[in-house]
Amino acid sequence: MRNVKKLFATVLLFAFMASIFAGCSKEIPAGLKVGDVFEYGSYGGSIEWQVLDIQDGKALVISKMALESKKYNEDYVDITWNLCTLRTWLNNDFMNSAFSASEKSAIVLSKVENKDNPDYNTPGGDDTEDYIFLLSIDEANKYFTTEEARKATATEKADKNGVKMRGGFCNWTLRSPGYTALCSAGVGADGYVYTDGSYISVESNGIRPAMWINLPAGA
Repeated sequence: MRNVKKLFATVLLFAFMASIFAGCSKEIPAGLKVGDVFEYGSYGGSIEWQVLDIQDGKALVISKMALESKKYNEDYVDITWNLCTLRTWLNNDFMNSAFSASEKSAIVLSKVENKDNPDYNTPGGDDTEDYIFLLSIDEANKYFTTEEARKATATEKADKNGVKMRGGFCNWTLRSPGYTALCSAGVGADGYVYTDGSYISVESNGIRPAMWINLPAGA
């Protein structure tokens, strides 16, 4: 009888913990529009996402703030998005730590086009399929039409991990190559898109993950 009681207590405990975790999961709001900001997932605190585009029942979103400070690639070698360690980190470590299982189910595996650098013709590498990615040069210009709109602040976690701030804003990394394959393009603290970029070994640039998500049915 004592063992039965212990088993029953254990089952209740697991059920209670599961309900708590499920309660921590956030739902995608209905009726989202381009420009809206909503909370989804958690990475050192709730993550705010800004809606950039809506197509065919899906929304393209980007973190409103830089969530982390990270190198584009761990080794200082010629590299493109399809092979860099930042892409691996976003689609594994970050995705698994930032989202619950139910939250991950809404994230779309997206075809990501990796164009050559428009100013320096640096090869962009193979196209990829990613759940989480960074914006390209073209996308940063398309979805943020002014320098003011491109300016980004950083979360407390990113600040503690080394994001360099200037005037209250930070640089943030794009997936496009810079003027050589040793550089990645980025957006400066001033909101300007720097197509020449910074070296892939730089650790102080902010990371603003982007992703396509399925919107609630009927939204």
